[in-house]
Amino acid sequence: MNKKTLIAILLSTIATTTTSVATNPFVDVTADTWAYQAVSQLAKEGIITGYPDQTFKGNQTITRFEMAQMVAKALAHQETASTEQLAVINRLSTEFSAELNNLGIRVEALESKVGNTKISGDVRIRYRGSENEGVFKTKSKSKFDYRARIQLDTFINKNTSATIRVRTGSTKGDPEFGAANNTDIGFDRMAITHAFSNKFRLSLGRTGLRLGEGLAYSNEPFDGILGSYSHDGLQFEVGYGSLTSFYAGTFPATRNDKRTKIVPNLSGDENPTLTVIQLRKNFAKRVDMSTYYLIGNKNINTDFYGFATKIKLNQHLTLDGEWLTAKDFDNGDAWVASLTYGNYNLSKEGSWDVKLQYFNEDINSPVFTSRYAQAWLRDYKGWLVSTNYALEKNLGFSAFYGFNSKNQEGISLGDYYRAEFNLKF
Repeated sequence: MNKKTLIAILLSTIATTTTSVATNPFVDVTADTWAYQAVSQLAKEGIITGYPDQTFKGNQTITRFEMAQMVAKALAHQETASTEQLAVINRLSTEFSAELNNLGIRVEALESKVGNTKISGDVRIRYRGSENEGVFKTKSKSKFDYRARIQLDTFINKNTSATIRVRTGSTKGDPEFGAANNTDIGFDRMAITHAFSNKFRLSLGRTGLRLGEGLAYSNEPFDGILGSYSHDGLQFEVGYGSLTSFYAGTFPATRNDKRTKIVPNLSGDENPTLTVIQLRKNFAKRVDMSTYYLIGNKNINTDFYGFATKIKLNQHLTLDGEWLTAKDFDNGDAWVASLTYGNYNLSKEGSWDVKLQYFNEDINSPVFTSRYAQAWLRDYKGWLVSTNYALEKNLGFSAFYGFNSKNQEGISLGDYYRAEFNLKF
């Protein structure tokens, strides 16, 4: 896309919202040019910028990252846009969502707003099975469960928003079909976020925390304060709070001395409290790297740190991996390496991918809850192959098979498998 085409699009969303006459700052855009007024107005609004020699170079092709920067600035004007203009901004923000995320801009689906509140959610129906009993369910080889979540995002003003999400199975994991003793619900998001600028955001309350690529803790509840600063593809994140997933008590360092086994669903006086420091960086739009350091405070007697990377080798092939370790524990490492072919996107019908992964998690692996489908979080090594397919827009099917699974002593743990439907609205 060249800049002239972009101007035509942005003109329909922004320039029509103001009637003031702007001064043209570019020496190569003359008054008889068709886009003169639009270019001048968009420059005044800070949505487009030129080059150091005061030229605009309207015929030059722009990169996706440059386009995302302009869309991000257009998003700042959405409150003054009409319904038609919001639709255009929404299409642009969806198309460039990945680049906007790298800029630290949260993309909201504007067409699903009700007043100043956006309603969204998801449903998962899952079947898990294993060669041996007790992997997913005591004295059984299989388990059939479900999860439903509803999220409300309320935009208090252009800089401040509040998020509330309700989910099933708040204290005992995902409810099992056929069981009547686990139908509880609870809040796993309840936070206020304020954007002090396009670069700095601060969240307070129960929000989501993702470490690296999600091997140790994957967008699970985090109660506390979390701030992020983003600039030119770099994001710095720092926070203080408690891990409040119902899996937070599974890491050995969070166990009370009197306990003899892993106990999930810890109380507020027992949950591990940490200081989180994390840095993410995107290189050349093909390489994402992140590193994090967590300082153990209340109810956790170690620090731990990790490193993750994701490399887009070509249009269809992606390589990623993550390593982390518990600083004060012997046998406290964990790592995963993955190779993915395809481009699965739940919102794009017909998209798919196939992934091969290898896991190696020590006896004291600091994995609380993972984004991946491995059956064990520690004392495990083995392979996992998976596939995802978008049957329709926002309806996907996923299947996983784990094989050659062993503990760190080489004793077989048996194969395992999983299939699920995911629906997003």
